[in-house]
Amino acid sequence: MSFFKHEKEIAAPCEHEDLYEYTIIAGKIVGSAGGEENIKSCEACTTRLTIHVKDPEKVDTESVKDSVPGVITKDDLVQYIVGPDVKFVEKAVRQLIFAEKDQEDDINDPHGFVFLARKIVESAGGRQNIISSSRCTTRIKIHVKDMSQTDTEYIKKYIAGVIVKEDYIEYVIGHAVGFIEKEVEKLLPEPEDPALASCDPHGFIFLANKIVESAGGKENILSSDSCTTRIRMYVKDFSKVNEDIVKDYIPGIIKSDDNIEYVVGHTVKIIEKEVKNLLK
Repeated sequence: MSFFKHEKEIAAPCEHEDLYEYTIIAGKIVGSAGGEENIKSCEACTTRLTIHVKDPEKVDTESVKDSVPGVITKDDLVQYIVGPDVKFVEKAVRQLIFAEKDQEDDINDPHGFVFLARKIVESAGGRQNIISSSRCTTRIKIHVKDMSQTDTEYIKKYIAGVIVKEDYIEYVIGHAVGFIEKEVEKLLPEPEDPALASCDPHGFIFLANKIVESAGGKENILSSDSCTTRIRMYVKDFSKVNEDIVKDYIPGIIKSDDNIEYVVGHTVKIIEKEVKNLLK
């Protein structure tokens, strides 16, 4: 028995005489939404199926208009007006999206730890949007680059709670937090320097290195300090500054006349300490 509420609970065939028709409609909806890889979540209300997509540009509403009464799009949400049978269509959609993955989970993930880790990473905007992860007694804390890429609503059905802060998300898991964090770490990109993996589990040293490198290296840095969420670097030669080196790892960069500010979030003091260690 799975430790968590699992998608496979709703992936079982629904015993209804129009199941085949619902499967056909579901297939067209999934295709219209850009395919299963473009779908982040789906939820049904009274008569509508709402799908949250990763890339709105891949949505094709024309291809499904002969199968549903209407389609409404807004930003990264697509609402398919289905009618009173929407729950059956929702089940068929979920079956198409999750059935293959769930069959693998039955064998390889009996407690649902891998499944939940995958959902957490998806909720945080995917592995490339995650800066670092850590845990406390019952929670997994994930620092993200861009909060607008996250979707915390979908994950709420699987865990005890979600706490969203300025640049990180806390997932309230419970006593299994250690097992799930381990699976989350497996899904995240490896540090570019493998030597940092064991001594820098939260990526602070890695990020400090990137900041120093971005500022033109140790020899180009006059001094550094920090404010609430930013590390400020005063540099000798701005032509040696390369923002591209670090922009994929932090929320933002601000350049002034004689300094460059790296927006890193509430862990700024920890990262600043590592930066100063590199500048000694």
